[in-house]
Amino acid sequence: MAVTRADSPAVADLERQVVDFTIRVGDALVACRVSLMALADKLGGGRIHTTSMAEATFAEHRAEFERLASLKQLAGLTEPDRSVFIISSDIAGFERSCGALLRTAN
Repeated sequence: MAVTRADSPAVADLERQVVDFTIRVGDALVACRVSLMALADKLGGGRIHTTSMAEATFAEHRAEFERLASLKQLAGLTEPDRSVFIISSDIAGFERSCGALLRTAN
């Protein structure tokens, strides 16, 4: 099933400590969110202080977050409401898996 970027913008919510975004899986829209802690990990452990900083960090790594969200969704690793929530440990696991794949491909 094809997974593509939805047309909706990503929106940071500092109160909930997430950036909300949407992916399209086939004809269905899937609500997704990434924790600000996971975004901060992408900054090397820095803290996300503003909405614009959260949205800019998300935009810089959007393709990776969309790939990870689609993998979690297709694997059935969703929240009770069928949304996808990406946390720091998901990113670390994803990066380890990608590194292992790259090492075996060389």
